[in-house]
Amino acid sequence: MHIESILRTIVFVSALLAVGAFLAGYTLGGRVTVPRRVWTGVGTVLAAVLLNIALVAATRGAAAKIGPLVTDQANLVARAVGMALVGGYACGIVRRQNTSAAGVAIALVAVLVIVTLHSAFARNGEVIRVVRQLGLDEKAAKYEPEKNKDCPNNLKSLYIAFSMYTQDWGALPPAANWLDNEDLTSKVRQNEWLHCPAVSNRHDDKYGYAYNTAVAGRQLNGKPLDEMPDAAKTPLVYDSTNLAKNAHDAVTSLPHPGRHGGRNNILYCDGRVEAVAP
Repeated sequence: MHIESILRTIVFVSALLAVGAFLAGYTLGGRVTVPRRVWTGVGTVLAAVLLNIALVAATRGAAAKIGPLVTDQANLVARAVGMALVGGYACGIVRRQNTSAAGVAIALVAVLVIVTLHSAFARNGEVIRVVRQLGLDEKAAKYEPEKNKDCPNNLKSLYIAFSMYTQDWGALPPAANWLDNEDLTSKVRQNEWLHCPAVSNRHDDKYGYAYNTAVAGRQLNGKPLDEMPDAAKTPLVYDSTNLAKNAHDAVTSLPHPGRHGGRNNILYCDGRVEAVAP
């Protein structure tokens, strides 16, 4: 299921939850006796709060991959459903006391819920853009090698810089602030080559490459980089969902599905670049 289908499903389920919550609250409010209204009302508000917490917690995994935008949307949806529950309860009480005012109360709650849900789903376009930018959409395009040249060329330029750095220092650079390391980046002729073209216009603050912390700072004992043990199997720099300038990890941020037609570009320590399916 790709991102548009997922978001359509979320819209449908959210609307059902809001309607169901309103009907539940409305039924409860219409039946509760006067002595129990306060405590039942407190319980209804508490249920709305717990629902909010549950919905936000359920999106924690997606938020970790996509960003706080997901949490913001989950909060808005949870508020709308909670508002429907509490508002339905209040409308049920109003209907029992004053039938003529019930219609106005129901209309007011409906407008508030719809506006809140609309605020949440108005951000779907931004979610789609971010998900595709990070290469997380399962509707992966067909891999076309002829369209995947700029990124491998960037990585090959980075390899030259890393090789020259190791000749000068006898070791690979540290992971922290590696793209701010002038001894490394001064050997890359154009700043644009530090940005993956699939996620950056090459003049912004999005980079899209991560450095393997497992090899960062490694001493080479006088050997060139491509003669490092297991150089052909050891990733050096690769496509990453982390777009920050100095991204680094233990090869854990590869986009899934791959960023370039379902594949990710990986630069190995022997200088080879491969387009690899996740």
